[in-house]
Amino acid sequence: MGRHYSQLNATERNDLHSRMLNGESLRSIARSLGRAPSTLSREISGLRCGLR
Repeated sequence: MGRHYSQLNATERNDLHSRMLNGESLRSIARSLGRAPSTLSREISGLRCGLR
């Protein structure tokens, strides 16, 4: 069966956005949030497509 992944909450999503604008790497942000880089990548993909 597939893995379960939980979406970011609004605070984490805002933090991700602002840190990406400042040029911080995805892996660095993921490490500090205690999340997998793949989770952040999925969130970014959803935001770019206007899904979230």
